[in-house]
Amino acid sequence: MRHAICFVASLTGLIVIGAAAPALAQIPPPSTTDAAKPDPNALICRNGAPAIGSRLGVHRICATRVQWEHYRNDSRDATTYAQAHIFYEQADPVGTGVR
Repeated sequence: MRHAICFVASLTGLIVIGAAAPALAQIPPPSTTDAAKPDPNALICRNGAPAIGSRLGVHRICATRVQWEHYRNDSRDATTYAQAHIFYEQADPVGTGVR
């Protein structure tokens, strides 16, 4: 009896999924037109880090989308370099070249 209930439940689930399949098939794929691409020269303003001890709050930094991308790439490169070379700086703190 228990197997029959499981079979009926499975069959009901397949019917429900089968009924929803045509509705899911009608969803159009996302468009890859040029209108969806953001403007690289658009001005974007972000809040900078507040100065320590300042009561005036944060300052705004405005740059184009391309400038923000360059800033992000430079920051990532600097972080990667620092993480890759920290062992050498700790092993030779004086800079003698001897480990």
